[in-house]
Amino acid sequence: MLAEGRLGSVSAFREYTPDRRVQARIEVSGKGLLRGPEAGLDVMGDGSLVPYRGAIFKHPLRADSLDEAIERIREALG
Repeated sequence: MLAEGRLGSVSAFREYTPDRRVQARIEVSGKGLLRGPEAGLDVMGDGSLVPYRGAIFKHPLRADSLDEAIERIREALG
C-alpha cells in the first residue's frame, strides 16, 4: 500500500485532505457475550496512524508510536 504512495485531496461537498482520508483500516474485536469491545488502527492518506476504540462511534486513542498504538488498542479490548 505504501508503494502506491499517499492519497491526494478529494473535493465533493467539501474538501477532504489526505490527513482526513482513511487509506487502510485494521479492526479487531475482543471477547464478549453478544458483542465484544472493538478497536482498530486507521492508516490515513498522509501516512499517519490513528488508533481508535469503538465500532459505530470511533473514539481516537492517544499514541505517539506504533508500539504505543498497539498497546492502547490492547487496553481498549480488555
